[in-house]
Amino acid sequence: MVRFTRKYLSVLAFFSISPAAHAQSELDPNLIASQSMTGNQTSLNYLNNRRSSILNGSPTGTTTNHALGIDAIFQPVPATVTLQELNQSILNATNILLATGNDVNSIHQSMQGNQTASNIAENHSLDKPLVSAQTGENLANIVIANRIDNVTQSFGPGASQNILNDLRSAGASLDTVIQTGRNTANVATAELSIGSGGQFFPRDTSQLIENIVELSNPIGGAFDVVQSGVNIGNVLVAEEVKDVTRVFSGSQTVRNIVTYPEGNIPLSLTQTGLNIANFVSATRVDGLSQVSDGTQVVENSGDDHSLAGIASRVTSHSYSSTNVVNLLEVNEPASADHVVIKNTTVSATQTANQPQRVQSSNGTHSQIGNSATISR
Repeated sequence: MVRFTRKYLSVLAFFSISPAAHAQSELDPNLIASQSMTGNQTSLNYLNNRRSSILNGSPTGTTTNHALGIDAIFQPVPATVTLQELNQSILNATNILLATGNDVNSIHQSMQGNQTASNIAENHSLDKPLVSAQTGENLANIVIANRIDNVTQSFGPGASQNILNDLRSAGASLDTVIQTGRNTANVATAELSIGSGGQFFPRDTSQLIENIVELSNPIGGAFDVVQSGVNIGNVLVAEEVKDVTRVFSGSQTVRNIVTYPEGNIPLSLTQTGLNIANFVSATRVDGLSQVSDGTQVVENSGDDHSLAGIASRVTSHSYSSTNVVNLLEVNEPASADHVVIKNTTVSATQTANQPQRVQSSNGTHSQIGNSATISR
């Protein structure tokens, strides 16, 4: 799971190779910055597909072959059936400081608004099976630097990140459906150190992901569905983390839902959800405090059935949920520093007092309160 988190955070690296990031090379070495957002970011992709082609190609259907012969009989010849593709993608980002290779003296980021990403598609095409990919992502309060002397990141009060991926298919055929949602708030990464500060996720704040596939009167053969949601709040990654307080009191929810009529079930169904409240990865940790008293929920369902009900109906099914409250990873130091660091005291406190809900004993589920791994 730690490896997955690292891989997920690497997505943020695309900022470091953008033109905007290269322009950071002449930042003031004593940079002091403050970023605040109190408005709304609302993005919507909507498609109502009532023809035979969505994004490429011309509509197909039946072509008429004018046969020669008695009474000039016309014989309809079906056109070649190929796949049609739908790709909907949204990225909302606010309060982003990219200081790659530079030092930040002080950074304060406050997000008190709402980010909403909605990908909605209605498929009524009778001619081609649909391959659909819907992706929504929200980023808030992100700082990347060489060294951060002081950081304060507040997601809230009253802030929210919401993602809806909704595919409705009526009287049409499907091939593959992939729905992905990612919410990330309060991330500070430094090559060297994070000196002091705090990350806060108040009680009236939320991260919500809903992936929904709704089928009615479908035609065609079996189809595949993959749904995944990731909510991450309060992340610190550096060689050294010192004197940082982190409080998570909000809510993180992932819902993966598939509804389909009797007799037309998915050939395969994969549903995954991951919630992380507080995550730290460093080599040296001193004066770290992590407190969590929010809520974390992952819900996977198919056709209003429980996970056990899905298992009895779907040929290939995979579902998992992971809720992590406080995760501390103390890494192996570089060989040059090993002798000095191996005797260094790790000073950290972690407090978890929040409910974690699992739907069923079926599937793979991880519920982690306080976790610390130390490599020396």
